[in-house]
Amino acid sequence: MKRKIFFLPLLCAICMICCSPQAGRANEEEGKIEEGNESESKNTKEKRPFFLSPNVGWFFPSNGKVRDAFGNSWGGLGVGINLEAFGLKKQARETKGASFSPYFGYFNAERGDNEAHIIPIGIEARWTIKEWGDVKTYLGLGLAGYGVKFEDRAAGIDTGWKAAGGGRIMFQADIARWLTLEASYNAISSVEGYNFGGFAAGAKFKIYF
Repeated sequence: MKRKIFFLPLLCAICMICCSPQAGRANEEEGKIEEGNESESKNTKEKRPFFLSPNVGWFFPSNGKVRDAFGNSWGGLGVGINLEAFGLKKQARETKGASFSPYFGYFNAERGDNEAHIIPIGIEARWTIKEWGDVKTYLGLGLAGYGVKFEDRAAGIDTGWKAAGGGRIMFQADIARWLTLEASYNAISSVEGYNFGGFAAGAKFKIYF
């Protein structure tokens, strides 16, 4: 009987400790820590830089001679590489908001027996203009070297591969985490009297690792 009387107060004391406000707060804090860890993990995943941005697009030459020889619209493919994926995360702060990306592309066109091929290899920089919720818009500039090859049978021209220089100005809009739309104007030095400058439009798809 005495043992029962001794253990009864001890049991009550243990219950009071477990049910005390401090214990409740400890449990709440533990829950918040777990939620915080989950949120941090989610944010880390969302902020993870993309590695590659393959793109598809169309090129519209502005020169009438080029349009007559090779067509009004050309198809194209390309890929950009995000430098932040290589650990260069301070670049935006160091350049007042600019981010840099090397890019490679390929455009081609055929009309009858004529054909033309253009391969740009360059680097582009872009600056944020405006944000509307998840949509972000940018203005960008690019410098590139171009490999140009074309045949104009009527004019008796077969250039083989020639080097050209140029650049472009572009407007981009991130409309989703994985998708960017772009419109640009490309200036390319003339090759054999043909000026391959013109407008382009396309979509970039971001690949994360």
